[in-house]
Amino acid sequence: MVIYMNYSNNPHAAYSGLISGQRNMFLSSSVAVVMIGFSGRFKSTAVRFTLKGLSCFIFLISIFIGYQAEQDFKFYLEK
Repeated sequence: MVIYMNYSNNPHAAYSGLISGQRNMFLSSSVAVVMIGFSGRFKSTAVRFTLKGLSCFIFLISIFIGYQAEQDFKFYLEK
């Protein structure tokens, strides 16, 4: 059983949601890039590896945020 959400027919809200999702994607990906660059300053290999792993995870989340925002907007345009 598939349940679809009812979206209002408000183009401004749909476009604002897309822009908000893109903004969140760009901000989180820039944080991930800064964390990768900052991880080189630690002497401990374990800390460096952990910080790079965490930043890669944040980068993957930012890709998912951008993809989800694009899919939601595409869903609005098709309906």
